[in-house]
Amino acid sequence: MVSCSKLALILLCVGSLLAVGGCREEKQATAVERLLSKDGQEINEVQNELLTARKDLIARLINIVDEKENRLTRRASVRATIFILGEMRAVEAVQVLVDHIGFPQVYEYTGESIPVDAEGGMLHRGIKGFQKTYPAVKALIKIGEPCLSDLISKLSSTDHMTEEKACLGVLVSLRQRDSVIEMLKDAIKKETDTKKKDRLQRGLDLLAQMKE
Repeated sequence: MVSCSKLALILLCVGSLLAVGGCREEKQATAVERLLSKDGQEINEVQNELLTARKDLIARLINIVDEKENRLTRRASVRATIFILGEMRAVEAVQVLVDHIGFPQVYEYTGESIPVDAEGGMLHRGIKGFQKTYPAVKALIKIGEPCLSDLISKLSSTDHMTEEKACLGVLVSLRQRDSVIEMLKDAIKKETDTKKKDRLQRGLDLLAQMKE
């Protein structure tokens, strides 16, 4: 559940998108203040305006993350954008967050994983380590259950170990390890593509090495 302070911040952001046209008095009246109107029609109008503004805001944020140039040269901005999408519980952003789950370690596909230290690197830093390293991991954990199927799909399509570990980091944060194991086994059983089946099996094997 979003806290009151975070909700107020989100409403403030989307409210700023509504400051277009009208007289000075109308511009000064924020969307939040108008929600306190005694006019039922105006309340409905504000409700629709806020929902539309939220949708527009999320679409703009998604575009920031999805733009390759931003991921290459404006990584601080992309990291902040991913954080905001997570705080907003933006289900609409699940696909782009999963697509770039390895950011900033993976900002364009190379087919290689980041170096692993002598003690096993990220595998032995635990789930909290994943959240600190990959902003999309923390954002997806906040969004929750709606991202599960996309994560399984990502595991079946990537050959990048960094992305595999990030996906598993989200899965074991949302579900008990045994539940994740069963999800992966079920996905392997249903998968008909040999390469995808092998990738899912690799993810299952990798999960066994991960610390909580």
